[in-house]
Amino acid sequence: MTGVNPGDVGLLGLGAMGAPMARALVAAGLEPWVWNRTAAKAEPFAETGAHVAAAPADAARPVTLTVLADLPDLEEVVDRPDGLLAGWRAAGVAAPVLVVMGTVSPTGVRQLGARLAGHGVRVSTPRVRRGCSGAEATPTPAASDGVWSSAPRAGGSRAASAPSVPTTP
Repeated sequence: MTGVNPGDVGLLGLGAMGAPMARALVAAGLEPWVWNRTAAKAEPFAETGAHVAAAPADAARPVTLTVLADLPDLEEVVDRPDGLLAGWRAAGVAAPVLVVMGTVSPTGVRQLGARLAGHGVRVSTPRVRRGCSGAEATPTPAASDGVWSSAPRAGGSRAASAPSVPTTP
C-alpha cells in the first residue's frame, strides 16, 4: 500500500465488514485507529496492534475509512462535536481522504462529498469486492481501487499508483 504510513489510517464501524478490514489493516502493519459506536467491539483490537479511539475525532487520520449502516450514521460521525471534522482540524490534517463503504446512498455520499470538499476533505466510494471474505483477504477493498494513491505520505508528497476513485469533484 504505497503512500500510507503506520498510524495514518482510521476505520470507523467494526461490524461484519469493518472488523475483517481492521484485522487486515493490522496484518498489513498499518496500525489503524479503530472506533465503534459500541466500544466493546473495538476493545479486542487493542491486543492486535490497532489503536482504539474513544471518539470518532480520535480516529480521524489522513485516510479514514467508514463502514457504517447508512447516511445519517455517517453524517453524525463526521459532524458531531467530537467527530471526524473536529479530529482532522485538531490533528492538522489539511487534506484527508474519507473512504465511504457500507450501505450508504451513492447520491447522499456525492452530496456529502460536495459539502466536505469545502473543508478540504476528499470523499471516495470504492467498490467492496467479495463481501466479508473480500474484506478479510485484502488490507481493504479500497486498496485495489487506488484510494491509497491519494493518501499523504511522510514529507507531504503523494504516492503514485493506480488512479483514484473520487466522489468529490
